[in-house]
Amino acid sequence: MYAAHFAAGLALKGRAPRVPMMAFLIGAFVLDILWIVFDVLDVDRLPLNDWSHSLLMAIVWSSVFAAFFRRFGSRAFVAVWLTVFSHFVLDLLVQGATLLPGASGRLIIAAPVVEHARILQVGLCGMLLGVYLHDASRASVPAWRALLVSSIVLALNLR
Repeated sequence: MYAAHFAAGLALKGRAPRVPMMAFLIGAFVLDILWIVFDVLDVDRLPLNDWSHSLLMAIVWSSVFAAFFRRFGSRAFVAVWLTVFSHFVLDLLVQGATLLPGASGRLIIAAPVVEHARILQVGLCGMLLGVYLHDASRASVPAWRALLVSSIVLALNLR
């Protein structure tokens, strides 16, 4: 699903043009970056990884990361927040999630899409890249650059 995380960051960039693109690309992976740190510290373990990826903590981490970009305005805060939180939503679709750290089995959200997850991932990635391409053309990003970036992200789905 990581290609769709990149695509979400690219799609949301157009909502806050003054915020650096790297904020969106890093923001799309904040939960995974935290998971790696927490795994090394023996705090967060698979299969639940709930200190980085639970609903409650996704809201917290989205808010913390977006706060760094509040100086760009409330629109930027919301766009960056949505970028980080989109990671939870995209993972939830194919992997499931917990509601909060230490949740018991009954608080686990099952993945709604188990079969055809790859098709869903490619479809979501394509839709998000469509938003990015539209916004890039309006922002006078050279067409070749936007198409190259989109092609690279789509190619990540081929792994």
